[in-house]
Amino acid sequence: MLVKNRLRLLSMLLIAGLIIIGLVAFNSAKTWSDDMQNIGDERIPALLSLSNINAERMAIRAQTLEVLILDKTKSNKERLQEIEKQRVNSWKIIDENWKTFQNIPRKTEAGKKAAETLQKAYQDWRDIYVTLDGLIHKLINEEKEDLFKEYENNVNKMIPISNNFGKLLTEQKDRTFNFSLNMISQSAEKSKSSVVQISIIFIIVSIIGVIFTILTINIITQSLDKVKNGVLSFFSFLNHETSKPSIIDLNNKDEFGQIASIINENIYKSETNIKKDTEFLKAIERFVGELSNGNMLAKIEKDSDTPNLKELKLLLIKLQDYLEHTIARDINILVNILESYKKEDFTARFPNPYAKVAVIINELGDVISNLLKQSLDTGKILENSSNKLLENVNVLNESSNQAAASLEETAAALEEITSTVTSNASSVNQMAQYSQQVSTSAKQGQKLATQTTNAMDEINSQVNLINESISVIDNIAFQTNILS
Repeated sequence: MLVKNRLRLLSMLLIAGLIIIGLVAFNSAKTWSDDMQNIGDERIPALLSLSNINAERMAIRAQTLEVLILDKTKSNKERLQEIEKQRVNSWKIIDENWKTFQNIPRKTEAGKKAAETLQKAYQDWRDIYVTLDGLIHKLINEEKEDLFKEYENNVNKMIPISNNFGKLLTEQKDRTFNFSLNMISQSAEKSKSSVVQISIIFIIVSIIGVIFTILTINIITQSLDKVKNGVLSFFSFLNHETSKPSIIDLNNKDEFGQIASIINENIYKSETNIKKDTEFLKAIERFVGELSNGNMLAKIEKDSDTPNLKELKLLLIKLQDYLEHTIARDINILVNILESYKKEDFTARFPNPYAKVAVIINELGDVISNLLKQSLDTGKILENSSNKLLENVNVLNESSNQAAASLEETAAALEEITSTVTSNASSVNQMAQYSQQVSTSAKQGQKLATQTTNAMDEINSQVNLINESISVIDNIAFQTNILS
């Protein structure tokens, strides 16, 4: 039997027991409630009404007898009026209570018959008092001896009628009181009987429920132990504590048997998947090893059914493709080329490159080669410019020497002219000659100065050319350092 059916059966048993107990308790409570309601709605109001009527009966009787003992030698009008007023209040109370008593339903023939007898006695009692009340009213207006005599005769008639009515009231009260006690006693007996029934039903249901519960718990506990041991064995396998998981040996047809069957199926699937994942991870390890050795053409040869490992394979394939097409298909070749560049051999090239870095390395080699060639050409130009600069410097030195000699000659001539002018102002002709010589020397000095200026300009041009060459050399050296 399925566990859920066992639990349902146990629940139905408990619910049925509770329903039976509830019905018995409800029936007992309903009986008690109905009896108490009957007593509260009918018996107690009847007792109160009868007691009030009897009390007012005695009050009216006392008022009636009081009239007989009044002092007839003086006026009793005020007292008679007071008695009449009291009588009105008493009749009002009696009417209200009698109406309440009459409205109480009678369910038995004895009750109905007793009510009819009491009704007749009440009517006789009220009729005699109608006469007495009329005589009291007459006595208020006129206190005559014959009226008192008539009043006394009617009082004598009233006494047995009132006594009979009082007797019936007392009997009715006793009957109502005893009936109420019987109802309470019967309700108490029914309640005791209900308690016994409820106790018996509760004990029976409890015994059956306990036995059924113990059996069910034992079955569930045994099944849980087997499932627990199987699951623990499977977890040990997952944690690599054992090499093979144990199958749950449970052939029950209940939920635990179904759970065991499902767990066994999943243990088999998990075992298969774990072995497959292990082979896949070894393939990943080989793949990563090849990538580490520089082979960007490595492939993953195994597959896995685990979603995370599938995702890992896709990511590694994307990584391999990225490295192959971004860096190079073989890192070792790329490293050898860079080692050649480090040794100032820029002739090495990556064969058939398609990866970005490999293509850029080849282009870098071409650029460095072109820069070195340009540096060589620039060096040759610089060498030629330096030679020409040396020649111009020599020309400048010669021109400077000539200019210095001319200046010395000019100075000597001027000194001679000065001495001549000082010594002999009259030698104009000689001075003219000397002036002509000076003029000639000055022209020659001017010519030499012009040559000197031109030489200096040429020197400046050569210096600028040298500076430009030096800048080019610096750029080449800087780019070479960067490339290194």
